[in-house]
Amino acid sequence: MDRPIKLWEYLAGLIAFIIAIVTTGYNIGNVQGKIIQTQVQAENRVDKMEIRVDKIENFLQGYPDYLDAKLDPMRKDLTDIKIMIIQTKNEHRK
Repeated sequence: MDRPIKLWEYLAGLIAFIIAIVTTGYNIGNVQGKIIQTQVQAENRVDKMEIRVDKIENFLQGYPDYLDAKLDPMRKDLTDIKIMIIQTKNEHRK
């Protein structure tokens, strides 16, 4: 293998090297693009979850008042029923 390298062999090797470099750069860029896309999607999901959490927190802050408004008539009815039972017991004792 003591023969000199011919020009076309040199150019073929150079072209193959350039194609390899370009392909490697494209693949690295593609992987980085997918990583960035995944990160953006994750951030969007986090933002949506934060909005949902805020809505749930707002709902839960007003929920005790809502329950009190629903339970007050029931408490009054129960109190009336208890009073009626006590009065009935007292009438039967006389």
